[in-house]
Amino acid sequence: MEFVKLLLLFLRGKVIFACGHSSSLRGQVREGEHDLSWNLILTPWKAAGSVCVRCAIAASIDCCSCPGKIYPGDPVALYGLRSEGIDWERATRVVESVVGCLRWNCCPCGGFYAGNWTTDGFQGHNFASHAA
Repeated sequence: MEFVKLLLLFLRGKVIFACGHSSSLRGQVREGEHDLSWNLILTPWKAAGSVCVRCAIAASIDCCSCPGKIYPGDPVALYGLRSEGIDWERATRVVESVVGCLRWNCCPCGGFYAGNWTTDGFQGHNFASHAA
């Protein structure tokens, strides 16, 4: 029965996300200064493991050092509490660090990658799994 429901939604141009909401397969929404667009026409079933755009916006945080937003799935850097250039009003703390994006203006080399932001918060990367 669940498969039939998913198929009917897909045929109507909609998909159910892991958050339980349905959404169109493609669309665009403006969040502050950011335009978010999505197109799931090629991979509609992949969305079943993710959240809809509205839930992604609700779970987003501000970068600690630029005006950018960080959404679930985005790679992030962690900066120490003594780091320079931190916007403390916008900063999201994780243990003894603050979360920043890896956009070119904030982290041009990408060398501070620590993990990803998720709907449940920060998920650290398992660097030990890459050790020789």
